[in-house]
Amino acid sequence: MDPEAFVGQPVGVSLEFYNRGRSTLSNMMVKMEGDFNIEDGNYFVGNFEAGNNDYYEATIYPDKEGEQTGKIVFEFEDAVGNTQEIVKPLSFTAIPAPEIEDMDAEMAMANNADMGMEKKGSNKYIGMGVILVLLVITVIVIRKKRKKKQEGIEFDE
Repeated sequence: MDPEAFVGQPVGVSLEFYNRGRSTLSNMMVKMEGDFNIEDGNYFVGNFEAGNNDYYEATIYPDKEGEQTGKIVFEFEDAVGNTQEIVKPLSFTAIPAPEIEDMDAEMAMANNADMGMEKKGSNKYIGMGVILVLLVITVIVIRKKRKKKQEGIEFDE
C-alpha cells in the first residue's frame, strides 16, 4: 500500500500469500486490525492446502491525521491441531484531504484549457471547409468559362 493516504478516503490493501509448508493448514483466517476503519477486513480461507496460494484484500479508511498502525493476522491450526498466528505489521501516514474548492478551481482551469484546445481545433476545420468551398466554386466558374468559350468557337465556325 502507499505510504500516505488521505483522511476519510478509501485505501486498498492487497496481498498474495502461499502455503510453502508440507501440510494443510486448517481453519485458516486472515484479518486486519488497526487504529482505522476497516471494510472487508476478515477473510476465512478454510483448509489451505500445501503448495497453494490465495489472495487477500481489504479497504481501510483513515479517520484521523498522523501515523496509522495496524497489522494483518494469519491465524490457523497446524497439522497437530495447535493454533498458530503469524502477524505482519503495516503503517502509513494519514494526511488531510485536499479542499474541495481547490480541486474545483483546478478542474475549472483544466476544462478551460481543454475548451481552448477544442476551439482552436474547430477553427482549423472551419478554415479548411471554407478553403474547400472556395476551391469548388473556383473550379465550377473556370469550367463554365471554358464551356462558354468553346461554344463561342464552335458557333463561329
